[in-house]
Amino acid sequence: MERDHKAYIETFTGKKFWPLQPLASEIDLIDMVHAVSLECRYGGHVKHMWSVGQHLLAVLQYLRMGRHSTYIQFLGVTHDLEEGYLKDIPKPIKDCMPEFERAGKVLQDMIWHEYFGIRKPTEQELAILKRADREVLYCEAHYLEVNKTRWIPHYTAFDYEFEERMTSEVKKELLMEIKQLHRQASLA
Repeated sequence: MERDHKAYIETFTGKKFWPLQPLASEIDLIDMVHAVSLECRYGGHVKHMWSVGQHLLAVLQYLRMGRHSTYIQFLGVTHDLEEGYLKDIPKPIKDCMPEFERAGKVLQDMIWHEYFGIRKPTEQELAILKRADREVLYCEAHYLEVNKTRWIPHYTAFDYEFEERMTSEVKKELLMEIKQLHRQASLA
């Protein structure tokens, strides 16, 4: 594959990464965790900083409370890691960008299956993940005050503190959880 020599980003660790022409061998967990810990959700229109990394940790907590398998918890805590390279874009905008959405799916699948080496999730497992992601989004919208126009009809509260945190704390916790769950999911 010939790459456009100008179409790469320089990552936190100083690597070149081509988000639209990714290679699994160039994916780096430190780069992804660093970036998602700094990436604010909802286009930044929130009560306080709320990163993609914090969202991933909230999804993990939701899945733990539901006593889901280690494998599904791993999917939850990693399901938006591609945004470390492709960025978080609010859904109404992303919906107008089908090629971008496809690129995100290709990269996320590569992260799961080639980088981490985990099996492809079943439709049922993906449905569990999608529901957890949606329920956490609904809670975030309420607690982060991004539901003033009532675009979320309801939410079911769960035990999680939607508070502002230091980026370094989020990064450290996210990295630890991903590594621990990956080990456990690989052994299961």
